Amino acid sequence: MKKKQIIDAFNTLCCSANRGFEAFLTEKTDAIILERIELIEENPLTYVQLNQLFSFANIPAVSDGFFQYYWASKTLRHPYDITRLEEYQSISFISGGISSLQHLKWGIHRIVIDSLLFFGNINTGFTYLHDKSIDELNVLFQKKMYNTELIANRGEPLNFSDIDKGDRYLVVFLHSSR
Repeated sequence: MKKKQIIDAFNTLCCSANRGFEAFLTEKTDAIILERIELIEENPLTYVQLNQLFSFANIPAVSDGFFQYYWASKTLRHPYDITRLEEYQSISFISGGISSLQHLKWGIHRIVIDSLLFFGNINTGFTYLHDKSIDELNVLFQKKMYNTELIANRGEPLNFSDIDKGDRYLVVFLHSSR
């Protein structure tokens, strides 16, 4: 695997114009980090090694619970289906490590989604989440889940009428005058 392939794999998740976690794997990434990630398929990345790479990139170390939640847990409940992310299908979960570039990307992708959905900003979300235990993360995200059975059992909604395109300005006017 080449360094350019690694950077290209993360170009939608990481941005060199930013700092912190958002800039982890970009063209500005230190060569030591990219050299270690090049070997990920032959030598899985451990929790300690990931924190060392984060340290090289001036990113705060993550807790063991954070590592477990984002890279080692495939059966947890979450506000969205984590198995539907593109990278999930190619992951081979192993004990205590990140087994491939796709596995690393799957965890980073989840962190980016969670940060944007629940904190509005990737670095803000990472800063809030990185030191939480797995129990704290489970509780946090379970509070953000909707009980879909309760929603389904509430009954049928009212039927709505179509509004002619020429009359839709009235909806805005009526709504804003309240």
